[in-house]
Amino acid sequence: MSANPVEQLWQARVEGMVVSSSDVPRPVDEDAAYELQRELTAFAAQHSGARVVGFKVGSTTEEGVAALQLTQPFFGPLVDSYCYKSGDDVPLSEHHQVLIETEIAIGLATDLPAGAREYGEADVQEATAWIAPAFELVAIRLDLPLAGNGPYLIADGGVNAAFVLGQKTDSWDGLDLSQHPVTLNVNGSQTANGHSGMS
Repeated sequence: MSANPVEQLWQARVEGMVVSSSDVPRPVDEDAAYELQRELTAFAAQHSGARVVGFKVGSTTEEGVAALQLTQPFFGPLVDSYCYKSGDDVPLSEHHQVLIETEIAIGLATDLPAGAREYGEADVQEATAWIAPAFELVAIRLDLPLAGNGPYLIADGGVNAAFVLGQKTDSWDGLDLSQHPVTLNVNGSQTANGHSGMS
């Protein structure tokens, strides 16, 4: 692989390989991690035509933030070549330790530009066009555990491996998305249950 850390991370995602953490300097803080993430996204667009179609938000509980040694929840880009619809086969690498996370996806009808102003709940509700159940498949492309390595996770594209979108609905008024019941079934058998506010 190339000695360029950004190129190594993208190649590891494309080829299903793992990068040695000794080849990627640990970001000194979250700002530095996001700069690496932006460089990775730009490299992917230039060399693979990868297009950002949305963003994931990770570690949305206090416990999750603390476990990753971050100061707040983090985000990462979702690129078109790793987004799927319900029922699709999703290729994954045997070299990546993949985790599955049940999600609620939110589609916006209008943009909420970062830094324009402080947005409230009513602003987000007004901008929302639809919601949908979804899966995110998470995998770090470095030889590191997730715990304690939040800056690396941010730099590595938010550790998104794939995103699977379920059926959209625009009938979501009255739903409490912070405590919405969630169940996970594998091959017809329930394997987990909880709600959307759990870590």
